[in-house]
Amino acid sequence: MDGAIGAWPVRHQAQWGLAALVLQPLLLLLTFVDFARLWPDSADSIVLRVVVGASRILRPGIGRDSPATSAELLREASLSLQGVYITQAWFCARMASWHSVSEAYEAGAKGSEIKAKAHTVGQQLERIVMTTTALPLLILAAYVLVVVFGAPINDRYRASAVLAAYLALLILFPVAHILGTPPSALWTRILAAPQLASPRETLVLVPSLCAVVGTLVGSLALALDWGESWQTYPLPCVYGAVAGLICGNVLAMLLASLQSRARPTPQSEAIQPPSTSARAASDQTKSSTKKNKKAKSQLKTRKPDS
Repeated sequence: MDGAIGAWPVRHQAQWGLAALVLQPLLLLLTFVDFARLWPDSADSIVLRVVVGASRILRPGIGRDSPATSAELLREASLSLQGVYITQAWFCARMASWHSVSEAYEAGAKGSEIKAKAHTVGQQLERIVMTTTALPLLILAAYVLVVVFGAPINDRYRASAVLAAYLALLILFPVAHILGTPPSALWTRILAAPQLASPRETLVLVPSLCAVVGTLVGSLALALDWGESWQTYPLPCVYGAVAGLICGNVLAMLLASLQSRARPTPQSEAIQPPSTSARAASDQTKSSTKKNKKAKSQLKTRKPDS
């Protein structure tokens, strides 16, 4: 295993926890929950005004005073893609830098070597722009996948396109930005032996896999005859993907911790005391050396007598 949590300082681990367990879920919550409609009297509180203002930026919409109809929710879902992109772009930029620093820690780097591995703001922006140029291909790939799994393409092709865009941003975008795209030696190793993925790779892959599971579970709500506006296709699938992603972050943290405990870090292997057999071989070598020296000294003392 080429990486382990034991090699990361507590501060470095806390940075991942803050980004993946607090800030990303919070921004997604502001994107998917319509606080402007939920709290129409938000002007009475500064905190509510800040929350509603952030929600309006991430979740633009129409008719805040009107009931949330199916058509309006679908339109707002398409507009909310900008909030998901902002959230994921920030998260992926930070996590790519964090991933690079993690490799430095695992290699035993110190001080300036670790700082050199961290991405500057300019480098983060450049990398995000490069990944964004591939976003249309990621959306196309997601669209093909949802159609293969039975998404409608005739009268509701727009809704399927919205779902594909969400899945591309929530699932494919982080994986492509942080781990790169196949074919590569990294992906060959992961696909050949996924159980040997390092903890930092687990922190990227598990949330994406859980988002896929959440999408499939969310699609079950489409078959329920409740007549609720939030059951409009593809909203249950999108909500399921977001819930799966958030739960996947927690699961990834637990799995990465178990991986780290199951296998020693490269540093611990380097400082590990010699085994019993190695010590026995060393003692035997020392003993034979002493015997040879003793025999030579005895020969020297006998030569004058002869």
